[in-house]
Amino acid sequence: ASYLQQQGEHVAFLALLDSYPTSQEISPPVPNDQEILATLFQMLSRNPQRAITALFETFTHNPNKHRHLSDIWSLLRCEGSLPSTLEEHHLEAIFNVLRNNIRLARNFTPQGLAGDLLFIRATLNPISGNRLPKFWKPYISGEIKTYEIACQHECMMQADSLIQIGDVLAKELSHTLTRSMPA
Repeated sequence: ASYLQQQGEHVAFLALLDSYPTSQEISPPVPNDQEILATLFQMLSRNPQRAITALFETFTHNPNKHRHLSDIWSLLRCEGSLPSTLEEHHLEAIFNVLRNNIRLARNFTPQGLAGDLLFIRATLNPISGNRLPKFWKPYISGEIKTYEIACQHECMMQADSLIQIGDVLAKELSHTLTRSMPA
């Protein structure tokens, strides 16, 4: 959004889903492949708590990442969490993108934004206590409006959370459109 503004574009609406500038928080340790796999499994599973238990059992039996991806793919397929067209190599690609996104986020320094921020925060994270939307204040010239969703960060793309997030986005986009219309 700040890059668009630097290019002369108008940014009417910015929403973030439970993401924080790394320079303003205690940087968590870099997750290893097993932790990234656990996150991926939790994000894709229809039953995240059961997913973590099943994954832990998988990890204790085999340290091979490719074997874990195969196990995750099989477990997700059995529970009906994956589209029929998603194949195991797609899961490998998603894993690699997730790992790269973590690397990119750790090295990213945000620029300032002239405007407001809608921040949607997952409240059931074990480390949420030290990660707060106010950490964006040095980068946002306007108001930071926060909505809280009772879920873990990894579960924000699950149906129950998406319904809440969609309602918030629809409401706030409607307000933005109303304010930007000529009188």
